[in-house]
Amino acid sequence: MAKARTITKLLELADDYGVKDNPVVQQLVEKYWDLQKMINKMQREINDSGLTCTKEYVKGRENLVANPLLDIVKKYQDSSASVLTDLTDVIIKFGTTPAKKNRLHAMMTEDDG
Repeated sequence: MAKARTITKLLELADDYGVKDNPVVQQLVEKYWDLQKMINKMQREINDSGLTCTKEYVKGRENLVANPLLDIVKKYQDSSASVLTDLTDVIIKFGTTPAKKNRLHAMMTEDDG
């Protein structure tokens, strides 16, 4: 699942910056995860029911309309993107930039499995 990999990478970034246990970071990660679960659930429902549905406006007459979930999914995606931006900002602002590892150091500490 791509979403779980994103969360894992975000937590690794937070760990690198030393803010993985920060309550603000944890709250934003949880909020991002919840939004992603809702988006996935709505996407499955859209896939099952289709992009259109019928709605009765005048007694006895049905009209073909766009699935209302399409608008809601867009709002959740926008909210998710906003939370993701906030999360990366918090990680960078509250954390300390990790020291860059040079290639020689990486080769020296590498395991010869």
